[in-house]
Amino acid sequence: MRVNGRENEIAVLFGHLEHEKEQTLPTRVIFRDAQVCGAYEDFTSDNIDPAKLLSVEEAKIRMNSVFSEAKTEVLIDRLSGTAKRGGLRTMERVPAGTVFEFEIVLRLFKEEDEKFKKVLFEGLQLLENDSLGGFGSRGAGRIKFFDLIKIENGKPTETSLSEELT
Repeated sequence: MRVNGRENEIAVLFGHLEHEKEQTLPTRVIFRDAQVCGAYEDFTSDNIDPAKLLSVEEAKIRMNSVFSEAKTEVLIDRLSGTAKRGGLRTMERVPAGTVFEFEIVLRLFKEEDEKFKKVLFEGLQLLENDSLGGFGSRGAGRIKFFDLIKIENGKPTETSLSEELT
């Protein structure tokens, strides 16, 4: 799919609805469900030590959590400094340090689809630099990808975002 004269790699990677305008192939990327596989009790993005990863059961006990916590907040009117009417809200979130195991499948239909590997890894890097979900400006939703395994032609190799983007 082309936008402003150049290929829209994101639309091709994730799929789009402009099927009448040009022939399209199925989405190139599939995101499988992420499963909780453990947690770090004292998590910092610079301190990822697999030996300190707590099992799911141990993390539930130590963190007193089932990997979901509710946080109640009050919306404040920034002009008056008072609570907004109806401004009490509760959000559910995953506790910091929770580790997920997941799989992303990148389907390459043509030889020139190889370029989508870089686009996908750049997107993952952008997620690390930003946040998932809401309240990112308050520190929620920060993520770190580690222990990445890339499987090409049935052969698994360990990798990292920095390796893939150099």
